[in-house]
Amino acid sequence: MSLRRQPSAAGAGATPLPPTRAPLPQPLSASAQFRRIAAVLLLVLGIHGAGLFLFKEGYLLTRLELNSTATCPTVPPWSADFVPPAAAASASRSQPVANHANARAAGGATSKACWPHARFHRTLLIMIDALRFDFIAYNESIPPTATPYYINKVPVISRMLKTRPAHSLLYRGLADPPTTTLQRLIALMTGALPTLVDAGSNFGSSAIREDNLVGHLQRAGRRVVSMGDDTWDRLFPTSLNETYPYPSFDVWDLHSVDEGVISHLFPALEKRRRSAAAAAAGAAGTRTSTGNDSDSDWGLLIAHFLGVDHAGHRYGPGHPAMGDKLIQMDGVLQRVFDAVDDGTLVIVMGDHGMDTKGDHGGDSDAELDAGLFLYSSSTPLTDVSAAGQRSMAAVLDGLTAMDKQLAGASHPFSQWEGTRTVPQIDLVATVALLMGLPIPYGSLGTAIPELFLVGEKRWWGSGVSGIEHLVAVARINAVQLHTYIAEYSQRRREAAAAFADASPVFARAEQAFERLAFAGSASGSRSGSRSGTESGHQAFVDTYLLYARYMRETLLIARKIWSRFETSLMYMGDTVLVLGVVATGGLAAASWYSDMIVPSWRLLAAGFGCAGVAGIGGFIGTTLYPGEDKATLMISPRHEVLFFGILGLLAALAVSVATQWQRRVSTTPPMSSPGAPSCIRYHGALGAALWAMYVGCIGSDSFTIFEDHVLTHFVQLFAAVTAFRALFVPDARLRSQILTRMGGFFVLARCLHASTICRGDQGYCSPTFNGSSQSSVAALHTPVLLGVVSLCVVWALRTALRREGMDAGVGRFASRWIVPVALFLAWVYWLIDTVEAHELDWVAPARDLETFKFYVARCMWCTIPVAVGALVRSPACVADAPKRSGMKQDGTGSATADADARGSVFVDRARTASGTYLVILAFVYVTMSLFQKPMGGVAMGLAFLQVLCLIDNVALWRLAALSEVQRRNKKQEDGQDGQDGQDGHDKHDNGNADCNAAADGAAGLDLTGVYFEHLVLLLLCGQRAFFSTGHQNALPSIQYEVGFIGLDGVNWILSPMFIGINTYGGPILFALAVPLVPLWGHGHSREARRLAARIAREVGQAMLVYHGLISGAEVTGVTVFVGWFRRHSQAWRVWGPKYIFYFVGHSGIFALGIVMLGVVHQSSNDTDKAGHLDEAIRNFIWGCSPVTFRDGAERVFFNGSCFGAANHSDYSCSVLLEGYSYPPKSSSDAVVGVASIGRTMAAVAAYAGVLGAVMML
Repeated sequence: MSLRRQPSAAGAGATPLPPTRAPLPQPLSASAQFRRIAAVLLLVLGIHGAGLFLFKEGYLLTRLELNSTATCPTVPPWSADFVPPAAAASASRSQPVANHANARAAGGATSKACWPHARFHRTLLIMIDALRFDFIAYNESIPPTATPYYINKVPVISRMLKTRPAHSLLYRGLADPPTTTLQRLIALMTGALPTLVDAGSNFGSSAIREDNLVGHLQRAGRRVVSMGDDTWDRLFPTSLNETYPYPSFDVWDLHSVDEGVISHLFPALEKRRRSAAAAAAGAAGTRTSTGNDSDSDWGLLIAHFLGVDHAGHRYGPGHPAMGDKLIQMDGVLQRVFDAVDDGTLVIVMGDHGMDTKGDHGGDSDAELDAGLFLYSSSTPLTDVSAAGQRSMAAVLDGLTAMDKQLAGASHPFSQWEGTRTVPQIDLVATVALLMGLPIPYGSLGTAIPELFLVGEKRWWGSGVSGIEHLVAVARINAVQLHTYIAEYSQRRREAAAAFADASPVFARAEQAFERLAFAGSASGSRSGSRSGTESGHQAFVDTYLLYARYMRETLLIARKIWSRFETSLMYMGDTVLVLGVVATGGLAAASWYSDMIVPSWRLLAAGFGCAGVAGIGGFIGTTLYPGEDKATLMISPRHEVLFFGILGLLAALAVSVATQWQRRVSTTPPMSSPGAPSCIRYHGALGAALWAMYVGCIGSDSFTIFEDHVLTHFVQLFAAVTAFRALFVPDARLRSQILTRMGGFFVLARCLHASTICRGDQGYCSPTFNGSSQSSVAALHTPVLLGVVSLCVVWALRTALRREGMDAGVGRFASRWIVPVALFLAWVYWLIDTVEAHELDWVAPARDLETFKFYVARCMWCTIPVAVGALVRSPACVADAPKRSGMKQDGTGSATADADARGSVFVDRARTASGTYLVILAFVYVTMSLFQKPMGGVAMGLAFLQVLCLIDNVALWRLAALSEVQRRNKKQEDGQDGQDGQDGHDKHDNGNADCNAAADGAAGLDLTGVYFEHLVLLLLCGQRAFFSTGHQNALPSIQYEVGFIGLDGVNWILSPMFIGINTYGGPILFALAVPLVPLWGHGHSREARRLAARIAREVGQAMLVYHGLISGAEVTGVTVFVGWFRRHSQAWRVWGPKYIFYFVGHSGIFALGIVMLGVVHQSSNDTDKAGHLDEAIRNFIWGCSPVTFRDGAERVFFNGSCFGAANHSDYSCSVLLEGYSYPPKSSSDAVVGVASIGRTMAAVAAYAGVLGAVMML
């Protein structure tokens, strides 16, 4: 008895349907199925995209920019014109938004020179990108023989600190995350805490429009010059008087930017020194700094070096190249210190640090720990007298005690690991006050106290002590910050409650300052005598500490609430995502056993439009924030329209799906299904358990930190449980093959786990992805591993294609030419790169290696168009038939042998579809591997082998289920029919019938659990491959250097594309393998149309379940937990980057899967322009129709049935060759088809050659 669906009403011997039922719908064609699949997938992607967009609008760090511009006081605090603090506070409260609020609060106006007067007229900012503190801090305890490449290579800093202590200061510059150059430069010029998304006038642009230091220099008539990193040009496109920009993205170029900066820096310094010398000698009059001054008179000169940062990205800090760059910077700094003239403040700093691999972007200690060195050739920076040291000790002791009291500070503000520490944003207020400029309006920094503990006689006409000067400066700083917070709190009311906690400290500081000011006024004292006594000195110290405490507490509050989370938008996004996953699950369940249900588009549009109207009024924002200015609200009517529209669309989708499902149930006859055989009955339970555990674990920050380890255990659990279940499979051959696949899968999982890249918070992790923990260069043995794995991949691909009957045509071309050649070129490229990175000069000169590597990369590119051309232009399932006996039909319908049958052999339709898609996946794997580092290429090869193990496992369990059903049916037949006297011919026919019945019976089996289990595994393995290719859910793990493979500069289209391929290569590979789960190892059916439609339906359902349900639940879980932990202490270190990676990855891979399916389908419908090739030959994804060829007077074709052709299958099923007659067409069809294939391959080769030549030129 065969296992088939019950015959339709039109078939012979069918059971009549009840008269109340409508006629059965005809099965949809493959093209119709595809259109339904694409439409439904696009709908689900749109729902996910809307949810992620709404959540992003409420979550990604945003803040309000104020357009106010700061002014400065003009009256010294101890003068008779000084405004008392009570009056200043009243003015600040009465007019908090006015641009003159700062001046009013400090007792000044905007028409006079700022107080305090400028101590320095020029500032030279030497920005050494990624200069970590330990790069410039000299450590004498390390012997020279044990010194790493990044230690003690800049001794000039230590030398200046020893020889000129009053003119040199060294600090740890504590950067704020994110530690990306653009954000850090914004902070260094504005004093604010920039975020990834800034709301305000500069939204959508990188140009700084907030009040900033460069703007104040321009308004003061001082020229600003920049050289080096071109980021400065993007930040200040119209504010720089002179620029020498160099591209900053080419991290493989260690020298061009630095050499360019040096070529402009020292001529500028020399010109300035000559001008100053001429002015001092009377050769030229003193010039006023205006915008029309000579080139030598600048107010701020920025020299931004990139070599250290690029050396870190390219090689890591523990590489000789890093030592060379630091030695070069040591020489540059020595020349700068010798060349600067009087009145110039030199600042040497890094915008951030770097982690142990040389990357940055996160918030690990190594990334936040930047160097900061200040130097002046003539004017002392600090008071080294006994009185000055006494005051400094008292202030620093108070700051250290304050650090212990402040709650919420991740790092101390005064001392960190025994070194004086300051936040980098303190530099803005410090430089502004030293240069006689207003502090930028939105600055949150505190002026560095050491630089203001200096008494200046000219400011008051009599001597003023350093501590009095410091208190006066601290009050200016605190009033500026208080004024800014007052205006910000008025614009954002939820900020007022948070900042109110620090207001009492400011009030106490003002009261203390008022007592000091009026005490001095009453006594008539204008000198430092007020602080001369012990009690007077301590009173000034206490007053300064009150101001400092207010500013530090305000900074801590700003760090917590500065980034406004719009929780209503986050809840809206979560709601859309959760409902979208539920709707996807319902749609998949309703469509699983029949054609894909497509809802009524008119109903969906009506639901979206009618419900979206409810959001036009913006009543959610009005209700939640009744008194707030709508211009400052994060939630807008467009968000509400989208939210309510999606809710209406989901409601319409539910109604439409339920209606169609009910109609389908009422018109479709019941299916006779043998049920799920015992061997696959509990597969779905394991898949559901793994899926639930994975989604549930997302809520743990420990899981996120150690996700790579946990995923390995999940994958190993699947392999172990599957192997255990295989022990109970009766068929010995199937049992052996399942155990072999799962054993190999387990070993591959362990090998992938061996490739690790460590997060900064993993602690005991030992990285193996690179050669060492202090390097980003592969170990010398890695290219050997890459070569071995590449050979294994080629062998496994050939074996799989041969087993699927695809060892001819495009399958042969892929497995014997494209894939091996591309992998060989990739291996050569990374071998050269590794040799070059390890500086093995005995192999070849470095310049020759670089040139050769460049051309190898260009040749690698050529394999991509060749692969695409092979897919688009060549038949997928035609092979040359050797001279062999065949079968043809005579006039009576019986089969007869034909010894002269020659021509093209048609391989099984379903198996051709799977084999062709495997070829496509192999091309994808090759493309992904080209842009992976050596160990990443090893991981990608192992991942591809895992894909083969998984899809083989699906086919084997399908066969195990069929085998069990056959045995069960055989027993039933033996019990009903005792006849066993059939002749040999009858036995042969019966065997063939059983084989075909078993093949067709696969359609009646419930394989939902098997499919679901392996789809879950594809997701888990994809995430595991993400980590094995050298990535973490952290910005520093992005491998920017791969963006320049085969490029001689930055290409803003290709470079981001290469980086994206590198980052998401593993998840993309496994996601694109989803169609192989239902395709691989299918049997043959004589009803070609029904089989093609079934394949299309199963592929679409698998993609819907994977992207819409399994992966959708993953990204929904991430989004929900990210919102829940938005105030978590690990919010930026763990949750923020995780959301960004999943947001981009899920959306991009989902869209890529749809595009991939569309490209393949479009190519399948692309018939030969000359009309010589049958259209079905070009049908790559759904399989090929019979191919006819000339054989005497007849046209026949051979069809390998069941599960594969002879000697090409690991599965247990007999082989049947059947002959069919077709109406003859042109006698030259076969010849023309073969010639067309040859012309196509020649055209592809010619195109690749021309493209390669153009690229090389």
